[in-house]
Amino acid sequence: MPTANVLGLKSVPHRCLSEEADALRRQAKGDPAVHLAAALGAQRSFLAWQQYEARHPEGICIAEMDRDGAGSLGCGSGVAEIEEGMAGLGRTGSPGPSLFSGIVPDGVASVVLELPRHLGSVTARVLNNLFLAPVPQAVEAPARIVWRAADGSVIKTTRVP
Repeated sequence: MPTANVLGLKSVPHRCLSEEADALRRQAKGDPAVHLAAALGAQRSFLAWQQYEARHPEGICIAEMDRDGAGSLGCGSGVAEIEEGMAGLGRTGSPGPSLFSGIVPDGVASVVLELPRHLGSVTARVLNNLFLAPVPQAVEAPARIVWRAADGSVIKTTRVP
């Protein structure tokens, strides 16, 4: 289900970058264990993510229902998560294989889930920007996800964290 502002973020002023950097510098002054360059880099990345999300507030909520009528609703995937290949990734447990699902942008015709520990791969067809694939019960998540176009060419490869 498309939603207007799934994450509820508001625009973060750019001046926050220097204000937060100054606060980090003050905090790091007395602590040699704080790696200031790494902390400042992480802070810049986080602020850039917040600003991007605020400029692209649209997102999705996913409602699932299994064959027994039990269901769930999850919200929180925005444009950035869809573009990065991390939107809607999830696994449902059941006797036998689990079902792994996700959301992909327009143009993706199939998804190849490369399983960890050399367990092979599973290919799923994309329908209405969603995919659903059976994976072995022992597999928590695929190691990589490959998006393919209708002609079979690779659009994107994403490592699953």
